[in-house]
Amino acid sequence: MPIAAHDDLAALRAVKIGAAEAAMSGGALAAVAGFDPTGWTAVRFRLWQAANPSGAGLDAYQVGYLSLG
Repeated sequence: MPIAAHDDLAALRAVKIGAAEAAMSGGALAAVAGFDPTGWTAVRFRLWQAANPSGAGLDAYQVGYLSLG
């Protein structure tokens, strides 16, 4: 997702944290957001136990194996 040059990064961070917390409350196993300041873009990842994509512009991938150790 593009970040406009004039966007308040602290406010954008707060929004992304809120969205991650909402995803976790909604059943996501993990929620991660990242920023690339060199290209002024943001990316987010959600890990669901079952397929749960909703919305336009989303890419869904199946994770075959995940290890905690």
